[in-house]
Amino acid sequence: MTVPNDQIVSSPDLDVEVLGVRENLGTLRASVERFLLTEVCCTFPNFPFEDVMLAVQEACANVVRHAYRDHPPGLLRAKLELTNLVLRITIVDEGPPYDFDGAPSPDFANPTDGGYGLFLIKEIMSRVTYVREGEENHLIMETALGSPPTESAE
Repeated sequence: MTVPNDQIVSSPDLDVEVLGVRENLGTLRASVERFLLTEVCCTFPNFPFEDVMLAVQEACANVVRHAYRDHPPGLLRAKLELTNLVLRITIVDEGPPYDFDGAPSPDFANPTDGGYGLFLIKEIMSRVTYVREGEENHLIMETALGSPPTESAE
């Protein structure tokens, strides 16, 4: 299912769909940023906002760069869910399946212009998994939120 460039779909957690092209990364990023700032950062003051935004940006850029490189652009979806003190971010695309576990680690002795995305995502997030569901790739990134601060008794 492809969604027109200007259409965004939202739900009580966050579920954003855009066409998987570079021009739409800013729209998707702004929606995720707004959700994290209003729903997560205010409750969990130690939430690693910038790190999580970097992981989301890398995952979405990888979709545009790799999933749709040799194919017409399709769905790029970011779904954010808050459950049991865990933030789960699922990035979905309709590109061909890929070998998540076989992706090489970067060679820091011989730096290149790319190849750091999955490495960064795995370093930033508490848990990262990949599943293929039907014709879709699902990159599932989770981070523990810790306990929200409690109000001191007076």
